[in-house]
Amino acid sequence: MAKSQTKSTNYNAIYFFAVFVPGVSAVFMAVIPAWSPGIGKAVFAVLALNMLVALIMKLTRYIEKTPARKIAYGISQFHLFTAFLLGVVWRVWGGGVLAAVVLIVLQTAAVYTGYVYRRTIFKEVLQPGSRIGKIVYAAGLLGGGAAGLIGYGLSQWFSSRFENMMPFYVSLVFIPVSLYILLVVYAGWIKAEDPEWMPDSKNARRSAGKRPNLPR
Repeated sequence: MAKSQTKSTNYNAIYFFAVFVPGVSAVFMAVIPAWSPGIGKAVFAVLALNMLVALIMKLTRYIEKTPARKIAYGISQFHLFTAFLLGVVWRVWGGGVLAAVVLIVLQTAAVYTGYVYRRTIFKEVLQPGSRIGKIVYAAGLLGGGAAGLIGYGLSQWFSSRFENMMPFYVSLVFIPVSLYILLVVYAGWIKAEDPEWMPDSKNARRSAGKRPNLPR
Protein backbone atom coordinates (compact mmCIF):
# COMPACT_ATOMS: atom_id res chain seq x y z
CA MET A 1 0.00 0.00 0.00
CA ALA A 2 2.70 2.44 1.03
CA LYS A 3 4.56 1.79 -2.19
CA SER A 4 1.60 2.63 -4.42
CA GLN A 5 0.84 5.79 -2.43
CA THR A 6 4.44 6.95 -2.83
CA LYS A 7 4.27 6.29 -6.56
CA SER A 8 1.01 8.24 -6.83
CA THR A 9 2.47 11.16 -4.89
CA ASN A 10 5.51 11.26 -7.15
CA TYR A 11 3.37 11.38 -10.27
CA ASN A 12 1.16 14.06 -8.76
CA ALA A 13 4.32 16.13 -8.29
CA ILE A 14 5.17 15.62 -11.97
CA TYR A 15 1.74 16.84 -13.05
CA PHE A 16 1.97 19.84 -10.72
CA PHE A 17 5.40 20.64 -12.15
CA ALA A 18 3.96 20.46 -15.66
CA VAL A 19 1.37 23.09 -14.81
CA PHE A 20 3.43 25.40 -12.60
CA VAL A 21 6.92 25.63 -14.11
CA PRO A 22 6.02 26.55 -17.72
CA GLY A 23 3.51 28.99 -16.25
CA VAL A 24 6.31 31.02 -14.64
CA SER A 25 8.15 31.62 -17.90
CA ALA A 26 4.82 32.19 -19.68
CA VAL A 27 4.10 35.10 -17.35
CA PHE A 28 7.56 36.49 -18.08
CA MET A 29 6.89 36.35 -21.80
CA ALA A 30 3.53 38.10 -21.38
CA VAL A 31 4.82 41.00 -19.26
CA ILE A 32 8.43 41.61 -20.42
CA PRO A 33 9.22 44.21 -21.67
CA ALA A 34 5.57 45.28 -21.18
CA TRP A 35 2.20 43.60 -20.90
CA SER A 36 0.86 42.54 -24.29
CA PRO A 37 -2.78 41.39 -24.49
CA GLY A 38 -2.10 39.49 -27.72
CA ILE A 39 1.00 37.69 -26.41
CA GLY A 40 -0.77 37.11 -23.10
CA LYS A 41 -3.74 35.41 -24.76
CA ALA A 42 -1.45 33.27 -26.90
CA VAL A 43 0.79 32.01 -24.09
CA PHE A 44 -2.09 31.38 -21.72
CA ALA A 45 -3.92 29.46 -24.46
CA VAL A 46 -0.83 27.26 -24.78
CA LEU A 47 -0.76 26.84 -21.00
CA ALA A 48 -4.45 25.91 -20.94
CA LEU A 49 -3.83 23.28 -23.62
CA ASN A 50 -0.83 22.00 -21.67
CA MET A 51 -2.96 21.71 -18.52
CA LEU A 52 -5.63 19.82 -20.48
CA VAL A 53 -3.03 17.35 -21.76
CA ALA A 54 -1.68 16.93 -18.22
CA LEU A 55 -5.19 16.23 -16.94
CA ILE A 56 -5.84 13.63 -19.66
CA MET A 57 -2.50 11.96 -18.91
CA LYS A 58 -3.30 11.90 -15.21
CA LEU A 59 -6.72 10.35 -15.75
CA THR A 60 -5.41 7.76 -18.22
CA ARG A 61 -2.15 7.26 -16.28
CA TYR A 62 -0.42 7.46 -19.64
CA ILE A 63 3.06 8.42 -18.48
CA GLU A 64 3.02 5.88 -15.67
CA LYS A 65 3.12 2.93 -18.06
CA THR A 66 6.78 3.19 -19.12
CA PRO A 67 9.84 5.14 -17.92
CA ALA A 68 10.35 6.47 -21.45
CA ARG A 69 6.94 8.18 -21.42
CA LYS A 70 7.66 9.82 -18.08
CA ILE A 71 11.04 11.12 -19.27
CA ALA A 72 9.65 12.29 -22.62
CA TYR A 73 6.89 14.17 -20.81
CA GLY A 74 9.40 15.83 -18.48
CA ILE A 75 11.56 16.85 -21.43
CA SER A 76 8.54 18.37 -23.18
CA GLN A 77 7.74 20.51 -20.13
CA PHE A 78 11.30 21.78 -19.81
CA HIS A 79 11.25 22.54 -23.53
CA LEU A 80 8.03 24.54 -23.12
CA PHE A 81 9.57 26.39 -20.17
CA THR A 82 12.64 27.39 -22.21
CA ALA A 83 10.50 28.29 -25.24
CA PHE A 84 8.72 30.93 -23.17
CA LEU A 85 12.04 32.21 -21.78
CA LEU A 86 13.42 32.60 -25.28
CA GLY A 87 10.13 34.22 -26.21
CA VAL A 88 11.01 36.99 -23.76
CA VAL A 89 14.29 37.51 -25.60
CA TRP A 90 12.45 37.54 -28.93
CA ARG A 91 10.03 40.20 -27.68
CA VAL A 92 12.75 42.42 -26.27
CA TRP A 93 14.74 42.12 -29.48
CA GLY A 94 11.82 43.55 -31.38
CA GLY A 95 9.86 40.43 -32.28
CA GLY A 96 11.26 40.27 -35.80
CA VAL A 97 11.71 37.30 -38.10
CA LEU A 98 15.52 37.40 -37.92
CA ALA A 99 15.48 37.30 -34.12
CA ALA A 100 13.08 34.34 -34.22
CA VAL A 101 15.30 32.46 -36.69
CA VAL A 102 18.44 33.03 -34.59
CA LEU A 103 16.74 31.82 -31.40
CA ILE A 104 15.25 28.77 -33.12
CA VAL A 105 18.66 27.84 -34.54
CA LEU A 106 20.27 28.15 -31.09
CA GLN A 107 17.50 26.10 -29.54
CA THR A 108 17.74 23.41 -32.21
CA ALA A 109 21.52 23.25 -31.84
CA ALA A 110 21.20 22.72 -28.07
CA VAL A 111 18.59 19.99 -28.54
CA TYR A 112 20.64 18.24 -31.22
CA THR A 113 23.86 18.40 -29.20
CA GLY A 114 22.19 17.20 -26.01
CA TYR A 115 20.55 14.25 -27.76
CA VAL A 116 23.41 13.13 -29.99
CA TYR A 117 26.02 13.32 -27.20
CA ARG A 118 23.55 12.32 -24.48
CA ARG A 119 25.69 9.68 -22.81
CA THR A 120 28.78 11.89 -22.54
CA ILE A 121 26.87 14.97 -21.39
CA PHE A 122 24.66 13.19 -18.87
CA LYS A 123 27.64 11.32 -17.47
CA GLU A 124 29.47 14.58 -16.94
CA VAL A 125 26.41 16.22 -15.37
CA LEU A 126 26.17 13.40 -12.81
CA GLN A 127 29.90 13.01 -12.30
CA PRO A 128 31.78 16.16 -13.29
CA GLY A 129 35.24 14.65 -12.94
CA SER A 130 36.74 15.42 -16.33
CA ARG A 131 37.47 18.76 -17.96
CA ILE A 132 34.24 18.53 -19.97
CA GLY A 133 32.30 17.65 -16.84
CA LYS A 134 33.69 20.60 -14.93
CA ILE A 135 32.73 22.91 -17.79
CA VAL A 136 29.19 21.50 -17.87
CA TYR A 137 28.90 21.70 -14.09
CA ALA A 138 30.28 25.24 -13.98
CA ALA A 139 27.90 26.28 -16.75
CA GLY A 140 25.00 25.06 -14.65
CA LEU A 141 26.15 26.93 -11.56
CA LEU A 142 26.92 30.10 -13.48
CA GLY A 143 23.70 29.91 -15.48
CA GLY A 144 21.52 29.52 -12.41
CA GLY A 145 23.39 32.06 -10.32
CA ALA A 146 23.68 34.55 -13.15
CA ALA A 147 19.93 34.77 -13.52
CA GLY A 148 19.62 36.17 -10.01
CA LEU A 149 22.88 38.10 -9.64
CA ILE A 150 22.89 39.75 -13.05
CA GLY A 151 19.23 40.55 -12.83
CA TYR A 152 19.66 42.24 -9.46
CA GLY A 153 22.88 44.02 -10.41
CA LEU A 154 21.51 45.34 -13.66
CA SER A 155 18.32 46.52 -12.04
CA GLN A 156 20.41 48.59 -9.61
CA TRP A 157 23.02 49.83 -12.07
CA PHE A 158 20.98 50.48 -15.20
CA SER A 159 17.66 51.56 -13.75
CA SER A 160 18.75 55.17 -13.42
CA ARG A 161 20.87 55.35 -16.58
CA PHE A 162 19.28 52.99 -19.09
CA GLU A 163 15.82 52.44 -17.71
CA ASN A 164 14.32 51.38 -21.04
CA MET A 165 17.28 49.07 -21.80
CA MET A 166 17.16 47.13 -18.53
CA PRO A 167 14.81 44.39 -19.81
CA PHE A 168 17.15 43.87 -22.76
CA TYR A 169 20.14 43.20 -20.53
CA VAL A 170 18.16 41.00 -18.17
CA SER A 171 16.80 38.96 -21.07
CA LEU A 172 20.34 38.09 -22.18
CA VAL A 173 20.55 35.87 -19.11
CA PHE A 174 17.71 33.74 -20.46
CA ILE A 175 19.68 32.56 -23.49
CA PRO A 176 22.51 30.64 -21.72
CA VAL A 177 20.11 29.37 -19.04
CA SER A 178 17.65 28.06 -21.64
CA LEU A 179 20.32 26.43 -23.79
CA TYR A 180 21.91 24.76 -20.76
CA ILE A 181 18.55 23.35 -19.65
CA LEU A 182 17.85 21.97 -23.13
CA LEU A 183 21.32 20.45 -23.37
CA VAL A 184 20.93 18.60 -20.07
CA VAL A 185 17.32 17.43 -20.33
CA TYR A 186 17.75 16.03 -23.84
CA ALA A 187 20.89 14.27 -22.67
CA GLY A 188 18.65 12.71 -20.01
CA TRP A 189 16.99 10.62 -22.73
CA ILE A 190 19.73 8.08 -22.05
CA LYS A 191 17.71 7.10 -18.96
CA ALA A 192 14.69 6.38 -21.15
CA GLU A 193 16.75 4.05 -23.30
CA ASP A 194 18.25 2.34 -20.27
CA PRO A 195 16.65 3.23 -16.89
CA GLU A 196 19.45 1.39 -15.06
CA TRP A 197 22.21 3.30 -16.81
CA MET A 198 24.71 5.01 -14.53
CA PRO A 199 28.09 6.62 -15.26
CA ASP A 200 30.98 4.14 -15.38
CA SER A 201 28.57 1.25 -15.03
CA LYS A 202 29.73 -2.01 -16.58
CA ASN A 203 26.38 -2.24 -18.31
CA ALA A 204 26.53 1.29 -19.70
CA ARG A 205 26.53 1.54 -23.45
CA ARG A 206 29.75 2.66 -25.05
CA SER A 207 28.10 5.13 -27.31
CA ALA A 208 24.86 7.06 -26.97
CA GLY A 209 21.93 5.10 -28.27
CA LYS A 210 24.10 2.23 -29.58
CA ARG A 211 24.87 -1.20 -28.26
CA PRO A 212 28.51 -2.18 -27.83
CA ASN A 213 30.02 -4.27 -30.57
CA LEU A 214 30.13 -7.91 -29.54
CA PRO A 215 33.03 -10.15 -30.56
CA ARG A 216 32.21 -12.57 -33.37
